[in-house]
Amino acid sequence: MSAARFRTAPRRETRRVQLLEWLAEADLVRPDAPVGGRCAETDSEIFFPEKGENPKAAQRTCRNCDLRAQCLSYALATEQEFGVWGGTTPNERAWLRQVREAQAVAA
Repeated sequence: MSAARFRTAPRRETRRVQLLEWLAEADLVRPDAPVGGRCAETDSEIFFPEKGENPKAAQRTCRNCDLRAQCLSYALATEQEFGVWGGTTPNERAWLRQVREAQAVAA
């Protein structure tokens, strides 16, 4: 295993644990479109980075937003394919939908 791959594996697992915690929070709120979150105070372009651009600025904004769980719930319910919603990227939301499907099958 390369040194770079070894360093990123724990970070990826830590992020997945965080995403699962956020999913649990999102499941507790109604999936209404969030209004008045921190994104309303920020340039909307950072929430829709171009291919190859880093979404971290948007994720930092979301991390401290009171409506993050509601936003994530909305993004999952409406299957948002683009942009950062509730602090998650499209790939992370796809992974969370897979987790939900697996949980539904197991139940």
